[in-house]
Amino acid sequence: MPDEKERVGIKHSVVKSLTSTTPDAEVSSMKSIFSGIQRKVSSPLLSTQETGKALDALNTIPTEDKEVIMVAVAPILQEGAAEAVVNIATILKGVTNKQGKAEFLEAVLEITEEDRAQIIADAKPILQNITDGYQIKAILKTLSEIPAEDRDKF
Repeated sequence: MPDEKERVGIKHSVVKSLTSTTPDAEVSSMKSIFSGIQRKVSSPLLSTQETGKALDALNTIPTEDKEVIMVAVAPILQEGAAEAVVNIATILKGVTNKQGKAEFLEAVLEITEEDRAQIIADAKPILQNITDGYQIKAILKTLSEIPAEDRDKF
């Protein structure tokens, strides 16, 4: 885990990169999310515990801020994780109840870490208009059982 000085340095560089184009409210929300993620910078974002923390934090901010904030934070946590976070945030926008969000998170965590980002990307066009957590879970489970080369036929 980075020491306090490293964390402050990382946080300042992220905030600096956002301040030129991002409204103050979004920077403030991003700071609070980043402060809540006390972790080793090189470890994957999409681990069970950290995904739960990130999604809990996303639930406390306005929908329109989610993608901007998570795109800003994700590259620090794992290179290439930004797209997965944006896809998750996009899918979650349609899920309005806590049970549905829990079902979605459970389904995501059942997918192997190696396949998670790709399956979520493949599922996004299908899932972004579905609001029922059980349907989302069933679709993600089905997609995870289909070989990657055949998913575009689904």
